[in-house]
Amino acid sequence: MYDLHSHIVWEVDDGSQSLDMSKKMLHTAVQTGTKNIFATSHIIEHGTRPSWELMQERCAHLQQWAQDKNLDITIYPGGEVYMNWELLEHLTSTEDYRLAHSRYMLVELPMREIPMYADEFLYELRVAGITPILAHPERYRMLLASPDRITKWRKEGLLLQSNAGSLTGFYGKTVQQNAHWLLEHDLVDFIGSDAHSTEGRTTDMAAAREALAKLVTPERYEAITLHNPKAIVNNEEIAIPMPANLEKTPSVKKKSFWRKFF
Repeated sequence: MYDLHSHIVWEVDDGSQSLDMSKKMLHTAVQTGTKNIFATSHIIEHGTRPSWELMQERCAHLQQWAQDKNLDITIYPGGEVYMNWELLEHLTSTEDYRLAHSRYMLVELPMREIPMYADEFLYELRVAGITPILAHPERYRMLLASPDRITKWRKEGLLLQSNAGSLTGFYGKTVQQNAHWLLEHDLVDFIGSDAHSTEGRTTDMAAAREALAKLVTPERYEAITLHNPKAIVNNEEIAIPMPANLEKTPSVKKKSFWRKFF
């Protein structure tokens, strides 16, 4: 099983705060069924931006430690790239922060808005040979209120990754409802722990996998948890199910209804 999104690299962002914490996070991952994990620290211009060299060095250090401890887990370097126009030139002119040195890159939207340059940003990534994967779309209310944009991006090749905690209700009922809606419409291609520490948002995805198995077909479950992330490692093309007749999520509809009265 794969974990596509984690903050296990120590002392570079708001994730792991020490090497010891990183090791404990890896222990938890192995104990709960994860055999492959992507290290996706925040990459934010004018903020958290560890060098690609540092990311690779620390992933290699953790991999060697895991091997020495006979932990059955493989660690892949990557990044969770914040959608910022000032980062674009660097992203498209280098191979930095791509998942497992592949064509794929995990991209994060601002939580409260969709940048006016979002379409062009994603387009420029594709022109540079990068296939973007949107991190935790269930948490972006403005995106979920725009099903036409989701359909458009999907047709242009956007992949999506949901958080394990979203499936189990860790982020609240609304986000859980959004995640289930995305799964219902075949709009989830990967899941990740988005682990930041040994408490709260951890690398334990056992409950999320159990929830996922109840929400999708066995074939889709295998694609999300195994085949799609394995395709990233092998730098292979990933088939993208196309949505049809998307409406706003129930949570967005409910808020729109009550807004009429307040």
